[in-house]
Amino acid sequence: MKQIALIFAFLSVSTPATAMPISFTGAELASLPGASFPTGGQSVVGDGLRFDPTLTSAALYRLSLNQLDVDPSNIGISVNVDRLLRDDGIVDQDFFVGIYDGQNYFNAFFQDTVSQVIEAQSRIDRLNASEDQGVSNSFLGSGPFISSPVGSVAQLNVVVQATAVSTTIAHSVNQSGASAFSAPTALNVNGDLSLVILGDQLGENYFINSLTFTNGVSVPTAVPEPGALLGLALGLLMLGVGLYRRLSISSP
Repeated sequence: MKQIALIFAFLSVSTPATAMPISFTGAELASLPGASFPTGGQSVVGDGLRFDPTLTSAALYRLSLNQLDVDPSNIGISVNVDRLLRDDGIVDQDFFVGIYDGQNYFNAFFQDTVSQVIEAQSRIDRLNASEDQGVSNSFLGSGPFISSPVGSVAQLNVVVQATAVSTTIAHSVNQSGASAFSAPTALNVNGDLSLVILGDQLGENYFINSLTFTNGVSVPTAVPEPGALLGLALGLLMLGVGLYRRLSISSP
């Protein structure tokens, strides 16, 4: 039996675990280590995170990514938000969502319109010294207009993919209108990377239900179907028995 044990020790296979996206409710975002609220005005409401009307282009939320198991060259962010009216009743709720490397802010700007439609733009911005306002930007391109009525929930999606010489920023709304644009500006993947969410104008209301890192957590490994695993196990068993018989016959 020792031979069989040795054979199966050599032939044993394992199926690596498939990593899942990292998700946080709005309430969890508020208490994460490395989280900050540069302009304040936040409050936890149920499982969500609400922000009072903010100053123009104010940083609503910042989170250091050094503590998270994300691939800095391929970071995906999906933010689930409530569609809210501005304080004066106008349809206007604009979000900037992206990655800041200490020099450049690689982001998507989700621009609201009076017709309750969102236009998403890919941009690279320079932030001011307090890192709460964009002082210059490089507009890369915009995707189609996506209907998103007030009172509904919108999913704002951004993917930032970096090489040594360029960065691609993809965006979509509610899994629709996906567009990607590239620029010869490299994200510093070795820098102090942060998730930064900016507001836009005075009087706008923001409510985050949840946030998920959907890319770059790890590359999932395909796991064989149960039937394939059973067939593999039976094949290994027969091979082990055959080798054991040969070893037994050849032994003096």
